[in-house]
Amino acid sequence: MVALTRDERLRRRERITKKREFSRVLEEGSRIPGELFTLFLLPNDLGYHRFGVIVGRKVGKIAKRNLAKRRLKEAFRRNKPKGNLTFDIVAIGKQPILEVKTPRVEEEFRRKLTYFLRSLGMDGPLWEESS
Repeated sequence: MVALTRDERLRRRERITKKREFSRVLEEGSRIPGELFTLFLLPNDLGYHRFGVIVGRKVGKIAKRNLAKRRLKEAFRRNKPKGNLTFDIVAIGKQPILEVKTPRVEEEFRRKLTYFLRSLGMDGPLWEESS
């Protein structure tokens, strides 16, 4: 196992934890549906991205839901968008996420974010490269 440097970690400030923050992103944010998860994105003025995960009981028992959450958090951690715009991002996991490996989750995460960022007119490199 490779130790992560401080910049590669998902820091506490980068997490959405409060119910009202989740509700705001879900109600006001842009929705991007996918096969493995649905993303909601809402611009913020914080200067950094924040990420929250929701995985309901339909996905499976607690161990399966935690696996889905870990995969989604890892996809965000390794594929944070770069640029001047920052977002609050909420991912809602779906049952098929349990049937694929983490690289497939990351691929869909990047594809959905690319679609969204390009629709805003962003071009050039979109990703902070991480391990």
